[in-house]
Amino acid sequence: MRGGQLTQNPLFAPHMSEPSPVLLLSIRSIYAERIFKGEKHFELRKSLPKKRFSRVYLYESGGRGIVGCFEAGRVIHSPTPELWNEVRERATTKARFDAYFEGWSRGY
Repeated sequence: MRGGQLTQNPLFAPHMSEPSPVLLLSIRSIYAERIFKGEKHFELRKSLPKKRFSRVYLYESGGRGIVGCFEAGRVIHSPTPELWNEVRERATTKARFDAYFEGWSRGY
């Protein structure tokens, strides 16, 4: 997934007047840091909820809780070879990508 405007820490943006569907993603601290530094542009997942969402909250596993949020951009759902061609190192290394999606034909 590629996010738009990234906000760290505030849970509710001041411009939001009505609640909208959100997605809560559990993420390791090293990947959250890479996202906030602008080094990681895509978060890879094997599955996502069928319901559309507009905002993504990052829940840092290991006890820190929600560490930030961003407005969801375009969601890519493709066969894994095509997904890799789209995201490449802007998501992770090829070795980590292959290990994560081992046995899966498609990904997000």
